[in-house]
Amino acid sequence: MPGQPMSGQSTAGQPMSGQSTEGQALAAQAVAAQLTGDQWMEGHWMPDEAVVAQPMAAQLTGEQWMESDWMSGQPVGDQWLGDQWMSGLLTVGQPMPGQPTATQPTGDQAQWMPSQSNPVHEPPSSLPGGRPPAVAPSGPSCLSRSRLLPEAQAGSLGLTEWVVLACAAHDHTVLTATTSQRMTEVMSKALVVMRAVPARADFRSCPWNSLYLAGLVCSRLPEHQGWLRAFADVIPRPPALTDSWYLACVLELDSDARHLARQLAAAAGVNCVDAAERLFCETFAPAAHVCAPLPSRAEALQLTCAFSKLEYLLTGPGRTLPWELLEHREPVKGQRLLPFLKRVLGPAACSKVTALLRDRLPPPASWFRLRNERFLTYVLECALSPWDCPREPTHAARNGEAQTQSRGSEAAPTPCRGPKAAQVEVLIPPPAPGPVAYMKEVLAECATTEAEERRRWSVAQREQWAKARHDMASLAVTKLWSRLPRAVAATASEPWLKVGWRWVSLAGMLHDVYGSEQVLALAKKCEMEVARPSGVSPLWYLAELLRRYVSNRLIARRLNGWRSRGVELLDWECYMPVYHDNFPTEFGQLPNSEASRTLVCVASRTLHWVIHGSERLGAEPASQHERAVESIYRVLGARRCKDLVAVFRPQVAAVGDSLAHADDRCFLGCMLKNGGVVLECVAAFCDALPPPDQNSHQPELPPKNGVGEQHEPLPHCASFSVAQNCG
Repeated sequence: MPGQPMSGQSTAGQPMSGQSTEGQALAAQAVAAQLTGDQWMEGHWMPDEAVVAQPMAAQLTGEQWMESDWMSGQPVGDQWLGDQWMSGLLTVGQPMPGQPTATQPTGDQAQWMPSQSNPVHEPPSSLPGGRPPAVAPSGPSCLSRSRLLPEAQAGSLGLTEWVVLACAAHDHTVLTATTSQRMTEVMSKALVVMRAVPARADFRSCPWNSLYLAGLVCSRLPEHQGWLRAFADVIPRPPALTDSWYLACVLELDSDARHLARQLAAAAGVNCVDAAERLFCETFAPAAHVCAPLPSRAEALQLTCAFSKLEYLLTGPGRTLPWELLEHREPVKGQRLLPFLKRVLGPAACSKVTALLRDRLPPPASWFRLRNERFLTYVLECALSPWDCPREPTHAARNGEAQTQSRGSEAAPTPCRGPKAAQVEVLIPPPAPGPVAYMKEVLAECATTEAEERRRWSVAQREQWAKARHDMASLAVTKLWSRLPRAVAATASEPWLKVGWRWVSLAGMLHDVYGSEQVLALAKKCEMEVARPSGVSPLWYLAELLRRYVSNRLIARRLNGWRSRGVELLDWECYMPVYHDNFPTEFGQLPNSEASRTLVCVASRTLHWVIHGSERLGAEPASQHERAVESIYRVLGARRCKDLVAVFRPQVAAVGDSLAHADDRCFLGCMLKNGGVVLECVAAFCDALPPPDQNSHQPELPPKNGVGEQHEPLPHCASFSVAQNCG
């Protein structure tokens, strides 16, 4: 039990039974030598259960300090935080027993590059008693160069920088001369672009790959200080930011830098989804900031992002984890990640992390008997799940809190259930005018045929079709609004960049049924629960919310019911996406014929690829892209491909690239190469598509909001006035 010594262990200031005071230290050392890491994790030697004697430091190596976790005669738990913890692990600024004194280097680069003044300390191959060391770092010992936890009153756990430091000791990045030259070129171009078009950086968060690139620049390029001063002249630098964090947020504004960051992350074996996870500035405190290069191993990246999110979300008082949701969930991700965490930190340090998390994240009473290892897996599972920080309490919640306090009862901790209006802002660039105009033309071509076909319907068929659309729109709005209060969303930008064709078509159906004004009001009401990223239109925002929070099977069952009555609204088996960077901000229900779906989805994806390629010019024609180009030509046709290329030729000619004079096929192939399109993906995508009907025009949706068009009112659960939610 907490506060009681273990059997055979003495209380503070009292020797063990049958032992003299003089032999207390030796006896305690013998006990520590018999404890394995698993016993620490199982809770047999909990930090808050005992007060242990300090051993003779001259007889213990640094690894023994980590393994046996000897303290300086003070209790561990709530009182053992900040710099006091360091005295129980590795003493900052002092050599380990038996190791020479070394001058500690300063600066970002010195922290990560071993040199003569910063030697690599090799741990002993084994410890007394035949036990292997808990940590066997292959690089510099980073734990001794930073404090592990900030002061208790600092308001953050400080675990993120600690985890990154420990992981970095096992992970080293080697750069080639070509990569260093590429980094220099990107920095120069980014500076020129930002001087021409000044921008505002968001220093609250940045993606992992941007901080990874910034750390490589700060640690591997000798001239990085000059770059920092030059960027600071264009974008003011806040006073409390480190070099790497400031540079990461600035480079995120440049398309070439973002592309290079993704390339370096991919070269390090990091997939694009994990590399785009965002880190938060509050979790990288300037006093103990971990300068990149961040560890790029998959487990290390997940730990970094998990602890950064966890620490950011729980900085406020009175918050805890959604324990009731975790109770019936197997922590698969946490179980997979825990062995790596134990290996890089050591079992004793993991015990201390668990003790601190138990204090900061108090679980329900039924969880108190949970073993330390199991507890830590649940915390990791929750941190790796897509949940976000809560918003400020609503008016009703504040009134409820006031009533609770007036009754004299203590308010329970508020679980961090889901994202609300006070989320970290996600910045999404608006669609480009040229590609949007092209997509409007493609949609307009498809609209004519489908509208003509519906004119040949009987009155009963039209009424049945309108009734089915109203039923589906009402179902979608009702289910969306009923599940938004339990909404959980990611802060990364990737989920907003593309949405499935079927969900976009369903959102367009809402626009056709309810009209622009009511759809805008619905979007504003949803923004009270889930923040809408800047640059995302209300209709695209609703399409993504429908995808996240409305049951796919529920929509499919209702559509099948109408199909059995002869009404075909939309094909719910179409899984192809359309892309935000080229899609119009206003649209109705998308075309439903197979040829139209194919044409719209292929056009949107091709535009998306070419947009990325136009941001990174310079590739030569590549024969390996010929098959991809032929597949796109087969689906879109020569005329549409010519119109697509014409959208980007002026942009290429403006920068003086020779590609502006190439023929259409060569132009398209070079753009695919510039954009980093994987050949197998584009070929498989296009080959799986049926060829369009060459003998007919492609159908599309009818004009919306026409003269005399009537719109249905929103369901009662989501009805409201625009003025009430805009004021």
